[in-house]
Amino acid sequence: AYHFSSGKDYEIKYLYDLVIQELKINHYIEPEIREVNKDEAPSILLDASKTLKDYGSEIIKTELRETVRKAIIYYKKFGVERSHTHLKQN
Repeated sequence: AYHFSSGKDYEIKYLYDLVIQELKINHYIEPEIREVNKDEAPSILLDASKTLKDYGSEIIKTELRETVRKAIIYYKKFGVERSHTHLKQN
C-alpha cells in the first residue's frame, strides 16, 4: 500500500490547536487529555517508505498547518457530506 506521511508523529492536541487557530475561534472547550490505554496504538504514523522508493523522495511535502488551512478552505467551500470513524458507537 502507498502512504503519504511527514515522517513526524504529531499529538492530536497539536492538530486540534491548529484547527482552532485556523478557524479563529476565541472561546472553545479545552479537550480532556487522557493517557493512552494499553489496547490503543501509541502512534498512527504511516510508513511512507514504499511511496518514496517507488515515486522518489522529491515529493512535495506540505506542513501540517498548511494542510489544515487548505482543508478548512475546502470544507467551507464544499461542506462535509459524510464522515467515517473507527470509534465504537454507543
